[in-house]
Amino acid sequence: MPNEVDLDLERAIQGLPKRQRLAVELHYFTGLTTAETASVMSCSEGTVKSALHDARSNLRRALEQP
Repeated sequence: MPNEVDLDLERAIQGLPKRQRLAVELHYFTGLTTAETASVMSCSEGTVKSALHDARSNLRRALEQP
C-alpha cells in the first residue's frame, strides 16, 4: 500500500507539463537512458536533459508546499 509520500510524489508528477512528465516516466521509471528517451520522444538528448532538470525543479517546489 502506498504511503503518503508516494501519493504526494505521484500527484506532483501528474501535475507536471506533458513533456516533463513523459521524460520523467521514461527515464526514471522505465529506466531508459537520456539518448533512448530522446529517441522515444523524437527530440534531442539536450531537450530531454532540460525537461528532466525542469521536472526535478518543479517536483521539488511541489513537494515543499505544505
